This record gives sequence, C-alpha cells and structure tokens, in this order.
Amino acid sequence: MYYRLGFAQKFAGSFLSPFYVDGNEIDERRFLTPAKVDVGLRLAVGCTSECRIHDVNFAASDLLVCKRRAAEILSAVCGESIQLVPVKIRGIQTNDGDLFLIQLLEVVDCIDTELSQYTRWTTSDHRSDLAGKFRMMMKLTIDGSRACGHLLFRPAGWEIAIIAHEKVVVEIQENMLSGVRAEPVSLE
Repeated sequence: MYYRLGFAQKFAGSFLSPFYVDGNEIDERRFLTPAKVDVGLRLAVGCTSECRIHDVNFAASDLLVCKRRAAEILSAVCGESIQLVPVKIRGIQTNDGDLFLIQLLEVVDCIDTELSQYTRWTTSDHRSDLAGKFRMMMKLTIDGSRACGHLLFRPAGWEIAIIAHEKVVVEIQENMLSGVRAEPVSLE
C-alpha cells in the first residue's frame, strides 16, 4: 500500500519558505530533481507565522524538513533512497545537525492514469511548452505494481507529491512523528 504524505492540518502554524544558500535566496524546485545535494552548502530556510517546528515539516514544493530523530528514522527505513542534508531555519537558534532537508533520490513512473483524476496542459494554454504534462491532479492514484520496491519517492510527472510505502508510514505512526499525515493513494 502507498500513501501520499502531507502536512497534518491539526498542527497549524509554520510553513517553511523560501530556501537560502549562503544567505542568497534560491529556487527550491532544484530539490525536486532526484540528485544528491552538496552537503557543504550552508542551507537555510525561512519560516512563516509563529514558526512551530514539528518532527516532520513541509516547505515549498513539498520538501521535507525533519528534526534529527525523524530524519534518522526515515534514513533507517529508506536507506540510500534519501539523503539527509543539514539545514537551519532563519531566525531560530538551532544546533548543527538539529534539522535536515530530506532529499528524495528516486522518481518512479507509477501514476495510474486510468484511476487518477487530472488535467493536462494543452498547446492553447499560456504555458504551451508544458503541453501533455499534468497540470492539476485532483485525485492521485499510484499503481503499486509499478512502485514495487520503492519506499519514499516522487511520482514521475507529478514530482511535487511525496509517496511513501506502508513500511514508512508504519514507522511514522509507531514513532508518533508530528506534523505529517498519510493519505492512501494505491489499491494494493
């Protein structure tokens, strides 16, 4: 069974954005590419509202920023399919290694286009360069047979989503990690 991870609404408050490297704002979408990140970067993220930091936090483009304990749990389950990248939150005093960006290193071609509900970009849209690609996803369904063997990843074509195998969700629940919800998105 596969689940889409998202921000738990009962934990109102913070949203992490934008990202900074060496004090300069960067486009966080660079972290949607499944490639290792230079851990030598001095990576920081801004925080909106009162900035309550949970075990698992979501930044722009559904990037995961986790406290050390949550990051270690995810790393133990997911192994080489993720990378832990140290990150600071601007304006909040934290120690090195307290928080990590969880860089997902796998994009899997597994969207069930028969069962998902979506729209695609067309040549007549204002972004004709995206024609044929998913524009909006009202209901995401993952084909579990095509995702088989992957634990934490982004689905090809809709990389803004974070998909977790049941093993990952069980660890999140058993360890009572705050800030995250899991919504089923597969039939098996």
